[in-house]
Amino acid sequence: MKRKNMMIASGVLAAALVISSVPANNASAGVNNAKVTTVKKKAATKKKTTVVVKTVSELNKALKNSANIKISLKSNKKIKLSLEGNHEKVKLVIDAPKAEVTNKGRFKIIEIGSKKWVEKANGNGLVVKMMRATLK
Repeated sequence: MKRKNMMIASGVLAAALVISSVPANNASAGVNNAKVTTVKKKAATKKKTTVVVKTVSELNKALKNSANIKISLKSNKKIKLSLEGNHEKVKLVIDAPKAEVTNKGRFKIIEIGSKKWVEKANGNGLVVKMMRATLK
């Protein structure tokens, strides 16, 4: 009787060892052709950037890029510019003394260094950097 108990106990231990050594890919016994997939997270994230532009077309392109957090327009040319859209994470710096700007867009903060600025949006933080700027 003692020998039978010993044989049963060793059989149970052997079965436990076999069950515990089954790889994780074979999640359930008796299921053939089961596929186990893992999802990898993207390691690369977009870098937040600062951009300096010289033309209106470059500015429009920079505003479309969601990775830009600061966009500076630097120009000494006479420019008429109309801004639109929701850019609440973007700090916009206008360093264009001859520019006339109409803004209907939302920005985090705007530094104004232009001749004329017409603000038609609500909630923008404005910092006037030019002494002779006209604000409407």
